[in-house]
Amino acid sequence: MPRVLKLSDNKIETLFDAKDFEYLIDKYMGYEAVQYFRELMNEVEEERREVRSTRSDIEGQTLDLISRIKLLDEDDREEIAEEFRAIMEDIFGLEE
Repeated sequence: MPRVLKLSDNKIETLFDAKDFEYLIDKYMGYEAVQYFRELMNEVEEERREVRSTRSDIEGQTLDLISRIKLLDEDDREEIAEEFRAIMEDIFGLEE
């Protein structure tokens, strides 16, 4: 989605993608600033990949635990559910 920016020199620029923003960085700050911006964007993308991977791992482990819990009797299930709630509260600060 295009984004219109009013620059400090009152010029109006329309950005369609990150390359347009890089152009402005280069124009007003120089190529080293562009390189720094690219490094920052690469770091953000790497962190996104790590979060997606961790989330996928957690989802997989959760599904595995759910399937195992279904094999237990009712009393054991309730005890495990209570322990699971306590763990989730500790990790994520979740409360009912």
